Amino acid sequence: MIRQLRKKICMFLCICISLHAPLYGAEGTTTKSKLHHNTHTTRRKKKSKKRTWKKLAEVSIATAVTASLLYMLTRNGSSKKAELPETPITIVVPTIPAQNIPSTPQSTHETLPVETSAYDRCILDNLFFFYKPYSKIDKRNWSNIIEFVETSSLSSEQKLIVHVLHQDHQKSKQLIDAKADVSYSPQNYFTALHIATYKSDEEMVTLLIKAGANVNKACGFLFNEFTNTITSSSSDTKPLYHAFDPTYNEVILQHLVEAKAEINASISSIYDDALSYAISHHRTNAVKYLLEQKADVQKTYGRDQFSIVHRCAITPNIDIMKLLIKAGATPDQQSIDLLARKNQDQHNTTNKREQLQSCLALLSSIPQA
Repeated sequence: MIRQLRKKICMFLCICISLHAPLYGAEGTTTKSKLHHNTHTTRRKKKSKKRTWKKLAEVSIATAVTASLLYMLTRNGSSKKAELPETPITIVVPTIPAQNIPSTPQSTHETLPVETSAYDRCILDNLFFFYKPYSKIDKRNWSNIIEFVETSSLSSEQKLIVHVLHQDHQKSKQLIDAKADVSYSPQNYFTALHIATYKSDEEMVTLLIKAGANVNKACGFLFNEFTNTITSSSSDTKPLYHAFDPTYNEVILQHLVEAKAEINASISSIYDDALSYAISHHRTNAVKYLLEQKADVQKTYGRDQFSIVHRCAITPNIDIMKLLIKAGATPDQQSIDLLARKNQDQHNTTNKREQLQSCLALLSSIPQA
């Protein structure tokens, strides 16, 4: 009985609200104000706004009071949770015929063609520059290129370069066993060892060195990532250069040095030797290894005959500077003056300022020759 009474009261209040609300329209204008619309326009607007806000406030208060009454009337006095219905709820799931269920897609990672990079396409274009059938194949993925190579009349040296580029160790070993020239250089641009070092393929580098690849052969192999071309203006890039660029690989560096790579000779048209490159790129471990291999610390660079200490002062690193001094490099006034000028730069970062000050203090404490 009490619940039915509550429901009736709630319904009555809801009806009252629905009947009471239309009396307070958004405009709030009366018939009288409409009759005097032409003569009392400004006065009517002001009164209309006042009546509108007043009646909206009354509606808000009435709504709040009604909502409070509804909450109090419908609220259950006990703090117990509402009981669930005794009859269980059943959910009907429609069945799908077996023939209409789509099969789970299988992984196609192995079957998808691997796209060739700009570097790979550049190598292949230079390799097959005079081979007309190559221009007719689709160069977007490796599957077409390998199929073309296997069915073409290319030499074993050309095929070796393609498989080294594709990092296929098994086929490369088969061609090496078949006495392919591992130092072959098409148009004097690159060798298989240049490509293997550029790709940081340690296993391939070891395989080529064991087969007798020339570790000191200089070629015009300098890949420009902006123009996607091989620089042919100079022909003095050696495999040792790519042990540092584009990624430093300490294992490949050791393999090349153990195979009698010349560490004191020029490795490219940009850097004079391996030690200079390692210093400029803050490769502390490489500097330590090269010094252990008797790298020349008394060598001078450029037309101004800069010392190796001056080379380190350009990009200061206290750890490398200590290694050079320990190996017998002699500081000079030119290097100290360079560090002093750099130390006065107000735009130096905290780390760079610490490196400059440490190198400057080290060189100043050593008596000059």
